Amino acid sequence: MDQVLELKFKSESGKVITISLDSPREDLTDTGVKETMTGIVGQNALVAPNDEAVVGIDSARIVTKTIQEFLVA
Repeated sequence: MDQVLELKFKSESGKVITISLDSPREDLTDTGVKETMTGIVGQNALVAPNDEAVVGIDSARIVTKTIQEFLVA
């Protein structure tokens, strides 16, 4: 199973900007993720694609993808 950590931030205009990170650590906690995201926003480390500032946190989640292949050939 592949996993991706999605960090979602809010821009000045209210749009959601998503950063996806492959293979997140298994020991992540709500508090740790929130502190990291708050630090990213506080340091102005991100800029939205239209040069807007990223001003807040929207959400975070781990997405797990399962692939099932069929033997058809």
